[in-house]
Amino acid sequence: MKGLLPLLLILLGLCFHEANSKPCPSLVVENDLFIAGPSWALKKHLEKYGAPQEAVAAKMEVKQCIDGLDLKKRALLKGVLVKVLAECLFHWQKH
Repeated sequence: MKGLLPLLLILLGLCFHEANSKPCPSLVVENDLFIAGPSWALKKHLEKYGAPQEAVAAKMEVKQCIDGLDLKKRALLKGVLVKVLAECLFHWQKH
């Protein structure tokens, strides 16, 4: 579980673009697929951006670790992401 906190922070950091706290829609989908979706769907999503095969393979390897977590831990991770995204959207709409 210790390794998941840095992963979560990286995902959150990458989730925002244009320095305006508006979540990038494609990365929101990717994060959801990464935590709760099937491996084939994540791979298909990653490949549509023309990422190097090594990068896709590395992400899929980490996805195997996430898939190894029990559903309760994965639900907790997803819950944190949902709360952060909701907060960011709230602040983005205020500006």
